[in-house]
Amino acid sequence: MKRIVFTLFMVISLALIFNCQQEYFTSVNNLEDSYPASEKMHTSRGTGSFLLNPDGWSNLYWMFRTSPSEWAIGNSSPYHTNADRWADDLWRYDGNTAGVLTYAAAAGTVIYAQTSDYVPQYGNQVVIQCDANPDFAIRYAHLATIAVKKDSHVNAGDLMDTVGNTGTQDYHLHFVLYKGINNSTNIRDLAEIGQTPQGGEIKAAYFNYNAGIPPVNSSNIYKWLGATSWTAPTGGTAISISVAANGNLWVVNGTGMLWKWNGYSWGNPIRVNDTVDVGCGVTGSIVITTGDRNSYGGQILKLVNGQWVEFAPGGRAVRVDVAHDGSIWVINNKGMVYKNVNGSWTLTKSSGGNDIGCGPVSPGIWITIQ
Repeated sequence: MKRIVFTLFMVISLALIFNCQQEYFTSVNNLEDSYPASEKMHTSRGTGSFLLNPDGWSNLYWMFRTSPSEWAIGNSSPYHTNADRWADDLWRYDGNTAGVLTYAAAAGTVIYAQTSDYVPQYGNQVVIQCDANPDFAIRYAHLATIAVKKDSHVNAGDLMDTVGNTGTQDYHLHFVLYKGINNSTNIRDLAEIGQTPQGGEIKAAYFNYNAGIPPVNSSNIYKWLGATSWTAPTGGTAISISVAANGNLWVVNGTGMLWKWNGYSWGNPIRVNDTVDVGCGVTGSIVITTGDRNSYGGQILKLVNGQWVEFAPGGRAVRVDVAHDGSIWVINNKGMVYKNVNGSWTLTKSSGGNDIGCGPVSPGIWITIQ
């Protein structure tokens, strides 16, 4: 008899626990969505094309120029509640998170670009309503500053700004996808996304970073044949281009791939997904900057005996070129222009530098200024 009573007690207890768990998951995850809560907490997995899916997983572009494997992705913060409950906090494993350039994970219109008076803990934030489906929007929060303006349009891969710690103490990017934007008639909802109840107009959406690194707009490559005649024999596209002493063409395309055209073919990519700029010198030097950025830019690498070696370790830059005498000229993310001779850096301009070009004869150093 005691065994029967004990068995009934256990069955009833388990049923009550299960019912409470069901009520909890229903209240937290609003099971109008067909995916179990356990799956919605894994937002970086698999492969696929860019997709905004109102009824399931969406696939977004990755926001940085470095591999997701270099980033910790936390999505269990107690601050992630309501429509923010599937938000991600992202920071680098190596601790170099501050100042990393952040790019748009989808094309769209900027509907919010400031620090919210209602939710100041987001710090500098940008909310973009997506072109592919205007019912979706993406928030980027804790930015160091804001590089875009309200009502402006951004393409996937456009620069948003750099990772900061505004509104919080730790450097990280707060990233979240929302749906139900078209149904919202209250501008305060847009300012308070993440604080509105899940039962409100704006809802959480679950997502993966499956679509890869967003391409930067590339241009076709042409070669001058004389007078007003140009030809495009290569079939490639690029955002940065330089010609080596032996006539080989080196380019960086919109996805950060480094290629070399030898006059006949591209062959295989020299580097994949991390190159920002390339410079070639008359002495044969090939130098690049990479997307592994800190607040001043990425690593500066020089090709030595077929291997990429960090040039003047500790130096950081966005733009690079090589002068006639082999000196390396760079511009960092603060617009500062430096030259390096025999491993020693000299500041030549303290701000404003945007791009640089070096000619084959002295002085032959040119820059554009923002």
